[in-house]
Amino acid sequence: MSVNTQLLSDPYSSLNTSQCNNQDVYDFNFVEVPHNWLNELLIWEGGITFNVVYWSIILLFSFAVLYFLRWKCRWPFLIQRFDGQDEPTRSNWILSIDEEVVGKDGATYLWFQVRQMIAYTWILIISIVLIIVHRYGDKQGDVKNLNSTTLYNIGVNGIHCVFCLTVLVILDRQMYNHGLQRGIRSFASPRISDRVCNRRWLMISGLPLTTTVDSLFDDLKNRFDLKGICRENIHFVYDLNSLWPVKENLKLVREIKRTLLSTGPQQIQTRFWECFSTEETPGTNPDDALTFYSEMEKTLLDKRDDIMNNLQFVGIAFIGFDSPAEAKATKSAVKQVQRSTWFGKDKEDDQEFRPSIWTIGYAPPGSEMNWPKLQQRPPLWKNLIIWLVIIFIYFGYIAVMAAPGYIVQSFRLVGRGTDEISLTWQLLILPHLGSFFTRRMTDFVTKIDEYRHHTTVPSIELGKLHTVCHLSAVLYLIRMMAMKPLPLVFAGQFDIRDIRWECLFFPEHGSFLSCAIIVNTASGVLMNHTRLEFLISYLLKWFTCRSEAELTVWRQNYRLGFDFTSNYAELTSNFGLTMLIFIIFPVLGVISWICCIVRFVSDRAAMMEIYAVSQTSADLHREPINMTLNLVIFSPLVLLGYRIIQLGPNTVQHLVESTFLAPLCVAILYALYLIDAHVRFHWQKVVCLHRLFGYIDDDVEESDMIDNLNNILHEYDPLAKIRQEEMSYNMTV
Repeated sequence: MSVNTQLLSDPYSSLNTSQCNNQDVYDFNFVEVPHNWLNELLIWEGGITFNVVYWSIILLFSFAVLYFLRWKCRWPFLIQRFDGQDEPTRSNWILSIDEEVVGKDGATYLWFQVRQMIAYTWILIISIVLIIVHRYGDKQGDVKNLNSTTLYNIGVNGIHCVFCLTVLVILDRQMYNHGLQRGIRSFASPRISDRVCNRRWLMISGLPLTTTVDSLFDDLKNRFDLKGICRENIHFVYDLNSLWPVKENLKLVREIKRTLLSTGPQQIQTRFWECFSTEETPGTNPDDALTFYSEMEKTLLDKRDDIMNNLQFVGIAFIGFDSPAEAKATKSAVKQVQRSTWFGKDKEDDQEFRPSIWTIGYAPPGSEMNWPKLQQRPPLWKNLIIWLVIIFIYFGYIAVMAAPGYIVQSFRLVGRGTDEISLTWQLLILPHLGSFFTRRMTDFVTKIDEYRHHTTVPSIELGKLHTVCHLSAVLYLIRMMAMKPLPLVFAGQFDIRDIRWECLFFPEHGSFLSCAIIVNTASGVLMNHTRLEFLISYLLKWFTCRSEAELTVWRQNYRLGFDFTSNYAELTSNFGLTMLIFIIFPVLGVISWICCIVRFVSDRAAMMEIYAVSQTSADLHREPINMTLNLVIFSPLVLLGYRIIQLGPNTVQHLVESTFLAPLCVAILYALYLIDAHVRFHWQKVVCLHRLFGYIDDDVEESDMIDNLNNILHEYDPLAKIRQEEMSYNMTV
């Protein structure tokens, strides 16, 4: 495909992207056919029509098969939700949101989409205006294609910047209303408290591994003269990484035994790979399922007890007080000692317990704690190594994502013919293989973030959200700025000049991003409605289970919870792609508007008919709001970058021109708005400003918290909870 240089045809344009060749020559579904109209229709970049028609047919066919199986076979997993209800819940109005059905978190997620749709509607209006002005403008000449607005029919000046500013104002208002109505503290609504915590309990990390309950109690009592504290309310955290899977397996085995007692005797099923083995488990009757699981329970009990007797302290303790006032006084006293300590150097008599290195704060709810992954706080050099490994894996992700296209091209697996076999291979088989490979690679990379040892479950969700969004941004930006195909770049033919900012303004990138949004939306709809996750899990369990009772217990306990993290990541990524280049490629605004409506209808139907009412944290609901507000700065930055590259070395001489000054002012305005929002949002963490203006840290932090009203026994002592469950089980047996 030849380079579209309409963007560059204006006489006074000095921007040169003539060397920015098609960077996806070796992509999975690159097609080259002799007919120009067919080439425009089929090629991936520029093939918006093909992708719309193709994915619409795939979706319609999938839904037809799904409803046929539901009507003909009456399979249980097709006609009931995975939360215990016999029939899916339906609503009369397709755009209504029933909070009782989808839950509070589900309604918050759907309302976020509704308000994002309003912002997309304004982007749609702006895009239509740009398309009309481009079609009837006179600066571009006689050729009136919709590949881009060319920016010259309106000018790179105040008009485009007014459009960008309109999107920011509308989005800010919508996110403010969303945060206000749903009780989410964000950049747009900073006065809402949403940090749920237990102000009767303090969480202290950074304790030495030789600490005991008595030594910690005596030190706190003598140093800070604490009141309302007792030894029984000091709970240490141990490394439960090896204990947790044993506990879960033991729970599952006991449920299987209960099922066997109610259904009668069963035989152990031989798995297919065991047919080739002659070894037998000592002391186990392979024909008696109850005996088999009893032996397994005994083995798991011995292993659990052995692990519980050799647990290691990780330097984290939970301390309970009789009242919140006493916990607050203790926290203030410790922080006062930390403020009086210079450069982390404690007094000579404080070398055993060093408050300067402690991290102290109110304890989050026990249900949010990531108990299996709570480990000793790693030193700084280990954290740096983890970050370097994550960065290395990010770059490896890009290289691996580019390699398959190069391999396919090297082995001549991509045909150049126009026959049915070549077109089927290039348009149907390779794209689906590429999409499957992309999803598997992304899932693998997102799991790497778990090695950072997050303290709470919300921090894991936020880490996954950021990872998915960062992967999308890095991959798309590098592909858009590459002068050569990525497989060639990573095959060793790399030069620093192969990555140029000029390629960002390549007109075909708009159609590339449009196709990416279409594919993202279609894949999200398919994954929600075809229940592939359940089918794959069921097949794996069917091959690996040892008895019919085990399969029954698994099926009864299976819950398909809605993945808020991945869905939020896709929504914010699509919005960022739209804001990046919709000013240059206004058709992208139309595509995004249609896709956001389709995605809302799909997610709403999926949450009402398929998924269990799952829960997530307020932090995860808040982060997409902040991310969308940050992403609106893309459009003015693209305009500013376009003008800087266009002027080249003469940039300084034209600083006062309207074509340069207008996007610069809007970019500065965006930056000031975001800086102000960040300062207001993170005011509690800006300790230096607190001291400068005389604010008290504790009072500022208290205003940002909500008390946890659930008083759960053994909330911060999982070992005591395990012992209590064991005692209850022994009494019922």
